[in-house]
Amino acid sequence: MYVLNLHVPVFFFRGKFGKVHKCLEKTSGKTFAAKIVKCRTQKEKENLRQEMEIMNLLTHPKLLMLWDAFETARSVVLVME
Repeated sequence: MYVLNLHVPVFFFRGKFGKVHKCLEKTSGKTFAAKIVKCRTQKEKENLRQEMEIMNLLTHPKLLMLWDAFETARSVVLVME
């Protein structure tokens, strides 16, 4: 995966596990959704990593594709189409 140069101007909604922002990839102009999930424990981060692995294995027109992911000390950002 490559690192996206993102501009995150719009807050979409808050769900049970995090916030979703509409973001724009600056060089191509493509629109993505950035799901920001706060992780309190290492186990939560491991569960998200497993979710990312599963998302990378699945391809279907009705499923969101995972384009990139970023991890900080307290959260994980999933960038999806």
